[in-house]
Amino acid sequence: MNFTLDASVFISAFQKGEKNHLAAREILAKINTDKIALVNHALFFFEILCAIQRKTGDSSVTMKTLNAAKALPMAKYVPIDRRLYANQETFVTELGLRGADAIYLAVAKEHKARLLTFDREILVRAEKWCMPTNKFLALIV
Repeated sequence: MNFTLDASVFISAFQKGEKNHLAAREILAKINTDKIALVNHALFFFEILCAIQRKTGDSSVTMKTLNAAKALPMAKYVPIDRRLYANQETFVTELGLRGADAIYLAVAKEHKARLLTFDREILVRAEKWCMPTNKFLALIV
């Protein structure tokens, strides 16, 4: 099974003050240990870069975090093309999701993956394309 990783999960793993910090670290450990296939959109890195720099103001921490994201095993990054935009538009108009959230879901749908996120709004509105993080951690691969 493939997964799409919400950047917020990755960011939480590297920010000790985040509410889901420990769960996010467990998720990344499982992805690395079990060599779980990830498929994300090309803006995944940009989201991490901007969020970490904004939160820390420390470019060395930002680059360390970004390099960790780039080192994820079994990860594939897809461009945001017209087909992905069409799927994203459906998630925005039919489910009322925000743009970036809808792009993550469009990637998951297009690549028959499940989105891993802590975002309750996405989990409720787009349950079909998501997997709760606690269920993911219980998976035996």
